[in-house]
Amino acid sequence: MNSQSVRALLQMNIMGTGAVQLLFIALVFLKVQGQPHLLDPQCVTARSEPGLYRVINGKPADLLSNPWMVIIIERGMMKCGGSLITPRMYFVGKCSFKNHEYLLKLLRIRSDGCPLQKRNQKSIVSVFGVSELDNWIIIFRFRTVRLGDYDVNQALDCSSYGCIPRPKEINVTRTFVPNHYINFRKNDIALLRLETAVQYGENIRSICLLMGDYTWSSNLLKNLSKFNTTGWGRTESRINSPVLQQASLTHHHLSYCAQVFGKQLDNTHICVASSTGSTCQGDSGGPLTARVRLGSERRVILFGVVSYGAAHCFGPTVYTNVNHFANWIEFHTKQN
Repeated sequence: MNSQSVRALLQMNIMGTGAVQLLFIALVFLKVQGQPHLLDPQCVTARSEPGLYRVINGKPADLLSNPWMVIIIERGMMKCGGSLITPRMYFVGKCSFKNHEYLLKLLRIRSDGCPLQKRNQKSIVSVFGVSELDNWIIIFRFRTVRLGDYDVNQALDCSSYGCIPRPKEINVTRTFVPNHYINFRKNDIALLRLETAVQYGENIRSICLLMGDYTWSSNLLKNLSKFNTTGWGRTESRINSPVLQQASLTHHHLSYCAQVFGKQLDNTHICVASSTGSTCQGDSGGPLTARVRLGSERRVILFGVVSYGAAHCFGPTVYTNVNHFANWIEFHTKQN
């Protein structure tokens, strides 16, 4: 089956019902320029059908169903969530930079990755605007990430089936932001590099990202009707949940979110909503995922990263579209 046949298949209505849909796609993954491939071939495969859990008015996620989830910790405080995408890189949103003062080492790089100039400065990094941060590598101090956690209040996470390995904490050495990060609600993502590569296990494994043909991945995204999201964000009791939560969200046209928030949206965004639950404060940087059958395997694919939503935590949520940044992501993961 050629690429045109695959694209034609994607244009058909092949979604199922329920919280998770399976897209049956005849595809052989070849790492050839222009053809879709996985950023990390060792990324997670779908374990089982997840329940209809929600971040608001919901229930905890399954103990081992989200091994890509990471927690950003800064000066001993939990900041927000993120997603592991390779053994040494993970993906977050604007929560990493919001309204804090840091001692930064900024390294200006050319498009080929070579250093152009260096400087040290003390700078306030704010979601409301940072000048000259496009293509900068930002090196933060006092920042770590925790991987493989489920209940942040427990030293060891257990269920009736037994206990999973203890979570790991690793320092962050570099943070990469794309061009024009200074726009509050555009390009709302960052890549963070770990000091050491993490070893995969049952509670730690990267989530899958599709690289290559942007048109192909965009058609796939358009045909998805349901997504899942996870996080340790605020619940209906207005406090952060110590236990990882999961939600099922419905894909909406961008015009819906644009009307609700009064903002112009484009293909760098994804609009989702749920009538009974949504993401809330503390979930910023968390993933928007869907289960997709690729060849003979079901994979959990990362499509978006939480950007912003309604202040009351109900209603639509806007996610940054990961597909739009595939080339940028692959460049930095291969170079670093």
